[in-house]
Amino acid sequence: MPTNTETSQVAIADYLAAQKNPDLNDEDKIKITIDTYFTLRYEGQKAVAAQDFPPLVEDNTLDWVKKEIDKQEIELYITCMFDTAYQSYKFDLDYSSIEIQKGKAEVLLMESNQVIYNAVAPQVSELSGMSHQITLHKKNGVWVIYQDQYRDENTQLIARSTKEEIKNK
Repeated sequence: MPTNTETSQVAIADYLAAQKNPDLNDEDKIKITIDTYFTLRYEGQKAVAAQDFPPLVEDNTLDWVKKEIDKQEIELYITCMFDTAYQSYKFDLDYSSIEIQKGKAEVLLMESNQVIYNAVAPQVSELSGMSHQITLHKKNGVWVIYQDQYRDENTQLIARSTKEEIKNK
């Protein structure tokens, strides 16, 4: 069972508070939802511990969520093998568009980051321009992620191989 870091717990608490805040519009609430999701992803690599995504996702049994959990498990396995935990990280989300209609939102964004890995500190590793298409639904007044579509080397590996095959390689 994943144990969220203090940073992840604070991010989730802030997300839940924002969803109830009548002073924020839907676009602000959607951005907070997505920011919290990315915070949990990065925190997992820093803490070398799986982070639990609910209540951010609509349904833990959705295919993309299962693949994201598998991807997280593989990344943590690699992190342990090669000491690639994050010493620190900074990510930036550049929103191209947010379209909201009848309780559904389609978001296009580009993810960039600067990461310092324990194994090569203080060298900074940078990623820029990873495209994400994120679909959210408003359920009981709260924005939750229905799907995150993106392609990186690990999602491509998971599409072609099982978790066990990847770990064995």
